[in-house]
Amino acid sequence: MAVTVFGLSAVTAHAGPPGTWTKVTGIGGGVTGGEEIGLERTSDGKLHVAWTRTGASPGLFHSALSADARTVSNPNLIVAPSRGINNRVDLVAGSGGGLRAFFSGLSDAAFSDRMGTATSGRDGRAWAVQQTAASNGSFGGGSPVYASSGISGLNGAGGTPISIWGDSAPGAGGYHVGVDPSTADSHFTTGCCTIDPNGARETGTGRIFYAWNRLDPTRTSSVVQTPGEPAREVPNSQGAQLGHRLSITGRIGHRGVYVAYTAGANPFDGVPALWKVGDREPQILSTARGARHTSLAATPGGHVWVMWARDGRIWAGRTSMRGTRSGRYQVVTPPRGTVVTRNLTGESSRGALDLFAYVDRGAQGSGYYHQRLLPSLAVTASPERLPARGGRVNVRVTDSGRGIENAVVSFRVGSRIERVRTGRDGRVAIDVRPAELRTHQINANAPGFAQGSALVRLG
Repeated sequence: MAVTVFGLSAVTAHAGPPGTWTKVTGIGGGVTGGEEIGLERTSDGKLHVAWTRTGASPGLFHSALSADARTVSNPNLIVAPSRGINNRVDLVAGSGGGLRAFFSGLSDAAFSDRMGTATSGRDGRAWAVQQTAASNGSFGGGSPVYASSGISGLNGAGGTPISIWGDSAPGAGGYHVGVDPSTADSHFTTGCCTIDPNGARETGTGRIFYAWNRLDPTRTSSVVQTPGEPAREVPNSQGAQLGHRLSITGRIGHRGVYVAYTAGANPFDGVPALWKVGDREPQILSTARGARHTSLAATPGGHVWVMWARDGRIWAGRTSMRGTRSGRYQVVTPPRGTVVTRNLTGESSRGALDLFAYVDRGAQGSGYYHQRLLPSLAVTASPERLPARGGRVNVRVTDSGRGIENAVVSFRVGSRIERVRTGRDGRVAIDVRPAELRTHQINANAPGFAQGSALVRLG
């Protein structure tokens, strides 16, 4: 008897609504210039988005995605600098469960050409702009943030906000702890040029890690540094995706800081990689070349979502709880009419991945679109021949190698569909009569997961 087992190469992507892209930035008209947006989730489950509009009426806006990801609120204006705004912004948790935005623009306000900040309550409807700058500008001739190559932020110990910016001139990139302009700025010391900066805080230790792409006359690479320690070069990071915030995160509830990036000698022929800071080598997530905009997002339990664009599609999957093993990747097609995908980012603090892609749709304009993805179940099936009874299929349902208990396994036998549940280790056996020995599809479903499938041939 010939026995063959196939793993399906892709699974259906779920979203809210399932499989639907929703435009999030640029609502209400105007030109969306946001190369980087800010994302922050509040305790009510809403995911808040800070984004910019350029052109004749520049401004920083806020929208909110509902907890079920089915609706996007109308935009609320945060600030409208009269003479322009940097098209990269960030959003972090504010005091009392509210929100804080970091931005830079040119205007008559005191924060002009420095780091600006604004706060709101949990709903994000009304914003108070801090009239003083949230950076000092004392380094050399100042730290002109308006023209900087990237803006980011995070919260440090005790919820202290930290703003980060890239170079606008050699050596002008750095960070500011707190929002008091009388506190001196700190500056990165690796020379020219610091671009696409980001930051992360490690659970447990509270250590802050800064990360950026470094562009100098001879080579490009990515760098991670903890204050007071030497900078570390990310392994094989010459394929850094310039213009894309270097993706770094701590794990939720566990130690370890991870960087997702495109590994390789150039940005057009690299592979997606995940590096635990301090390890000698990264995990290579796929050997298929041409990965772009590799990003990550942390999930409860220690998992990390990783995503990248390649060949006109988007790939996304979740690691094991230890962050050491990749699960099954979902393959998602960008919004219809997409000419090019220019950026990816996401948020997954509730388990599912809220994926955002900045896409150019030609005459239909550009902007960030959202789709929600659930982690995908993997199904393996091991058939065996039982002479007196026909056959048996031993099925295991896993998430990144971990067996999923009580997953519903469905299996068509003749004209009926059998449904059984997996045991504690994700295993279940299905008996098949001799007359039913043929190719079968096995599906597995569990709450909080996208369906997994496999094909099995008996006979």
